[in-house]
Amino acid sequence: MRQLIAEIRNRFSRSPTAADAPSQFVNLAPTDTADVAGVYAKALKAAIEDPKVSNIALTGPYGSGKSSIIQSFLKQNEISALQISLAAFLPEAIRAGADARRQIQ
Repeated sequence: MRQLIAEIRNRFSRSPTAADAPSQFVNLAPTDTADVAGVYAKALKAAIEDPKVSNIALTGPYGSGKSSIIQSFLKQNEISALQISLAAFLPEAIRAGADARRQIQ
């Protein structure tokens, strides 16, 4: 029994070298340190301060940094905001989007 418990512990314990090794995968989770140069922050601040602007949207493909830009801006300016994702990944939604684009054209 002791041998079995020791074997289980060995299998599930992390080795220090494995934890320190760089991962071959890129973490695409949002970060709040994305806009170091402040380029996006300047544009967002101008939009927020413009009384004619009532909505702001960032668009781009998955992993392009939209959420990171927003989180960085909110952290730097100590602002709270409601974030809404309009992403659609279902085949029906993609088809509906294509139909809508055809109607617009």
